[in-house]
Amino acid sequence: MLQGDQHRDLVANGVAHFAGPPLIELDGDRATAINYSLIMRREGDRFYLWRVSAVRWDLEREAGRWRVACRTNRLLDASGAGSEMFGATLAELFEGARS
Repeated sequence: MLQGDQHRDLVANGVAHFAGPPLIELDGDRATAINYSLIMRREGDRFYLWRVSAVRWDLEREAGRWRVACRTNRLLDASGAGSEMFGATLAELFEGARS
């Protein structure tokens, strides 16, 4: 994706990507993190918020180094997909934490 023409055109035209601070749950050599992703686009002399997403990162440690096993990105829009993913991930990570 990063090497594709569409991505290169976006960057050349002033796209900026921000990732919010992650919430990370460690479990030995595995970790799950969730965060927000914001993408800004330039239009003339102004920048605007173009896309807001929920992101889940499933990570694994191999030979002392962390790697991304799976990255899931869902828009935070009227479809509810991003909110549902955040809710399901939080329930998965913290079920029983209130006991």
